[in-house]
Formats: sequence, structure tokens, C-alpha cells
Amino acid sequence: MSTPINPLIPKLSRDVMAKVRRGIFHIETLEAAVRDWAKNSTDIAHHTSPDGRTFEVELRVSSPPPIDEWGTMFGDAIHNLRSVLDAWMWEKANELSSVPINPLDVQFPVSKDGKAWRNWRSRMKPYIDAPLIEGLRVSQPHLVTVEGQNALLGLHDLDIIDKHRGFHDIRVLPKDVDKVDFTLDGPQGPGNDFRVESYTVPAETGGTILKIEFDRPPLDIKLSKYFTWETAFETDAGIHNTSESLRVFSEASQRYPLLAEYKAAKLRAEAVSNVSESDDDTTDDDDREK
Repeated sequence: MSTPINPLIPKLSRDVMAKVRRGIFHIETLEAAVRDWAKNSTDIAHHTSPDGRTFEVELRVSSPPPIDEWGTMFGDAIHNLRSVLDAWMWEKANELSSVPINPLDVQFPVSKDGKAWRNWRSRMKPYIDAPLIEGLRVSQPHLVTVEGQNALLGLHDLDIIDKHRGFHDIRVLPKDVDKVDFTLDGPQGPGNDFRVESYTVPAETGGTILKIEFDRPPLDIKLSKYFTWETAFETDAGIHNTSESLRVFSEASQRYPLLAEYKAAKLRAEAVSNVSESDDDTTDDDDREK
């Protein structure tokens, strides 16, 4: 039984990592901007009805959030993280190619179907070897069968949007608005119950975000002086937290090249000089989209 060949774990170059760090800088700048706005431009008030049975929480906004500016920050982060992939691909093409390279041919593949993959492969075959092509193929969106588990496609699509719009549409939402502690006057049950309603309010104006109605006035109510805010963006798949998504994309922009490079190195080490392309040349890849 032969011993498995495990090549050294690859690392991204200094130039590529500079783009990663720039993307992370934009993420942190956006997060800091949201925190500063929330600290300096919002506060919280609560109101209790005269009979003590209705309690409301109000978010007050003294100046609206600069969502257009934040949208450009978000786009800058997306663009830098997407460019990590192309910068790495350019390095690999220059490292492996023995023929002059047309820069327009060289980009990290993001294939939504088998046809797109084959088109990319035909452009790149003169520049990179079969093991690296195979290493890149396995992470392509059209081969990922679990919806929502391919950050590569999300990063790519958001970058395309950023190239064709002035900025991404950013939403600002209050977070954890229902975290209020209270003590009922006696055991909970018929005649001594409560009902909670929460509302999404515009960050530009503020408003009532929470209302609790009690059958009997509670003994006490405690709530935090501050609520946190989160920025979000919307796609066809729903509403997504910007910070969480950007950090996923940051990790993915580094992971996908390294996975491809590691798999290629392993294939080379195992002396697989002729990686089969039969799967790519059938309609299987297209059929998996259906």
C-alpha cells in the first residue's frame, strides 16, 4: 500500500495578501463608521402608559446614517476581495505559461454552468496546466449542489453589481430589540399575560421598535440603555448582514485559491500528467443546474 502524498500547504504571495488586507481594511472601516453613527446619532427612550399596562421602546435618530457612503465602502471591500482571486490567477498564469499571455483571458473562474466552465478552460489551457485546472474546477458554483454554500458566486455577483451601480443599497436595522427583562405581578396565566410586538423602523427617522402589552402592570421592567444597529444588504436570496457576509467573503477569497493550488500540487506530486476532462466535455455539468 503506497503512502499518500501530501504536498506542503501553499501560501498566498505578498502581493495577493496586500489585496486581502485592503479588503479587510474596508470591512473594519465600515464597521467602525456604523458604530460611530450609532453612538453619536441615536439614543433610546421608553414610554409607559398611564395605567402601566403598555410599555414602548423608541429609537431616536438625531441625524440619518450616511447609507450611500456606507454602500461605497461595502463595494470597495467586495471589489478588493474579488480582485484577490484574479491577482492570484494572474500570478499562476505567469508562473506556468510558456507562451505570451493575453491579459483579457486571465481571470479566476466563476462558472454558473458547464458551458461557462468550458469556455474559461479553453481560454486558460495555453497558460496553466491540467492539475491546476482540475483544482479550480471542483469549487465551481455549477458543481456545488447545496444552495447557499458557495461564497465564490456571491462574491462574484456582488462585485458585478458594484461595477455597474454607484453603490450597493445598504439597510440599517436595529438589532436585538426584544431583549427586555420584566417581572410579572404574580404567576403568568389567564388575566396576567403579555404580548410583544417588534417593528422595523427606518434608520433615517427612528420610531417605536418594541411594544409590550400586559394584562396587569408588571412589577418592574429593565432594558439596556443602548441597542446595537446592524447594516444589511438584500439579494434575491434574502437580507444579509454586511459584516458577517464580508468576513465570509474575506475567508473565501483566500481559501479558494489555496484549495486549488493544494489539489494541483497533489496531482503533480502523484505524477498525474493527463487529468481526464471527460466529465467536463459532457452535459453533466449543465444538467446539475436543473
